[in-house]
Amino acid sequence: MLVWAMIGFYLAITAAKLILAANLDLFWDEAYYWQASSRLAIGYADKPFVTALLVRIGTFVAGDTRFGVRLAYLMIGAALPFAMYYLAWPLVGRRDAVLAAGASLIMPITALAGMLAFQDIPMLLFGVLALAGFERARRDDDLRHWLLTGLFCGLGFSTHYRFLPFVLGLFAYLVATRHGRGLWRRRGLWLAVALAALGLLPILIFNLETGFGSFQFQVMERNPWEFQAKGLRFPLQQALAVTPLLFVALMATLADAARRAWKGDDGRALMAISAAVYLGFYLVLNPWADQKHFNLHWPATGYLPLLVLLPEALRRFAAGGATAAARGLRRLTAGLVPATGGLVVCGLLLYLVAAAWPAAPFADLLVRQVRHDLIAWSRLADRVAGLMRSTVVAADGDPPVLVGGHYRVASALDFILEPAGKVYVLDHRRNLKDGYQLQYVLWDLDEASLRREQAGATALIVHEDRRFWFNSAREMAWRARLCSVFDGLRQVGDIELPAGSRYFLIYAGRVRGSEATRTAARRDPAPGPGNCATLPTAYIGRPQRRDRVEGRVQVWGWAVDDAVGVAGVEVLVDGRPVGRAHYGAAWPRIRALMPGSSDPNHPNVGFSLYWDSTTVGEGAHRLAIRVRSNDGSQRT
Repeated sequence: MLVWAMIGFYLAITAAKLILAANLDLFWDEAYYWQASSRLAIGYADKPFVTALLVRIGTFVAGDTRFGVRLAYLMIGAALPFAMYYLAWPLVGRRDAVLAAGASLIMPITALAGMLAFQDIPMLLFGVLALAGFERARRDDDLRHWLLTGLFCGLGFSTHYRFLPFVLGLFAYLVATRHGRGLWRRRGLWLAVALAALGLLPILIFNLETGFGSFQFQVMERNPWEFQAKGLRFPLQQALAVTPLLFVALMATLADAARRAWKGDDGRALMAISAAVYLGFYLVLNPWADQKHFNLHWPATGYLPLLVLLPEALRRFAAGGATAAARGLRRLTAGLVPATGGLVVCGLLLYLVAAAWPAAPFADLLVRQVRHDLIAWSRLADRVAGLMRSTVVAADGDPPVLVGGHYRVASALDFILEPAGKVYVLDHRRNLKDGYQLQYVLWDLDEASLRREQAGATALIVHEDRRFWFNSAREMAWRARLCSVFDGLRQVGDIELPAGSRYFLIYAGRVRGSEATRTAARRDPAPGPGNCATLPTAYIGRPQRRDRVEGRVQVWGWAVDDAVGVAGVEVLVDGRPVGRAHYGAAWPRIRALMPGSSDPNHPNVGFSLYWDSTTVGEGAHRLAIRVRSNDGSQRT
């Protein structure tokens, strides 16, 4: 009965992943990988070639679609339980091997593997198969098993730098155990090492060609290498990612495997050391690493050896207890481990359904909590395509050059529109922070390439409008700089995605050449809202997009008019006026953020109004302001 339940759960999850993979918009990483797959190379700025190659295989079969991008990863995710069975069978027997395969379906990271095209998915499979080959080779010294180990270690290295802790785990076993030390004399081991080393060649070649740009980012630039106390939350974060009961059970399994390894069980020693080194690597690294880009799924491979031993550990735990009541409580606790894991997996599937169909009849709370990276990139397609055809944008009859404010926007536009020409990327600091700037330079899609190749052409610029700019002088300076990159820059539209998840501003202008850009930067006056279309003329500080409010709410922000100054501000809810705000509060920071602003009211450009939100019904409402200038003009 249990086996049939596992099969049914596996089939249901697989079916759900197939449907969601075909309907869920690409995560920005996936759109970038699709771009890389159309430009196959031995390596890329952020990782080696396997990720892009798998996307290329999927799109070759299913076309340049969301499903095609994810197809190879879906197949890998579907194969993972079978690989777990292959790993577990010699160690725990057929029955527990089946249960170990089922255990991979109750850990969210492995259960949902393949629905998104991330490099960690093949790393999971390569890790399991390499460990399975090594576990057999240590016993039978069969050359085929050594080749299996080397092959999948090499593929792991060709997938990402993060495969390193897996190989360190095998090395630790070879050093720390008596049987492991004896393997150094086996020729098969050295053959496996040589084969695995071939997987490092793509990394080495790419770094030699680019001055070790990829290595510098992955190891040095992205990590502060100074202690951060919040990095100590790693165990708690992992407990939430794995699910709390399963995490406790796996840690108990690790402790039990270590005790049995100490008593001479070499198979448990391999599993325990592999898991401990992999998880320990991230436990030690986390307080010193880049907290903003550290992802909870990175240590996932370290849990797989423990899933092999989990069924026996739970069975022994459930059989303990001095009294009938204690045994009953233990059986209940052991049963809750897979039950809670399965419920969390189902809940995450529902979460992703809300992301794939944000207009479906789901509770507003669920839709509002969906990560905005997953919501409806495709909804940009019609509006942007329409603007590209518009005579307002392309007055000379030629289609405009498409430009993304940063790589996330550019890669998504490239995928959903597939324009005849290139999609260029402006030199935004996000490209540098995430390690992609070098790659766009190599592809001739960066800002310098835009100015060199498209000088004088009409450009359509799509930029994501995020909250962070308000407190970021760097973002404001970047926006102001655009007015020296493009002539006649003007806003031609905006797009808001479902539930206020994302908001985009769309501009049009003519590309200046490199020399013209430098001349304009020296000649033009300091940019401000009055002479630079990318700088805001008004801002609502609170409440912000997607905020929940109740009762008496303070609406505040600022507004400027560099030509004649602002006379007053009126607050609107769903297009209807709800009151005139007090205007004239001191906001000296606005002048600091936009030194070129010449509104005569500076620094007193703030406004504020208390609004009774009970005057409207529950649900989503649109808050806006109407700014009246001293010359009588108004804008909303």
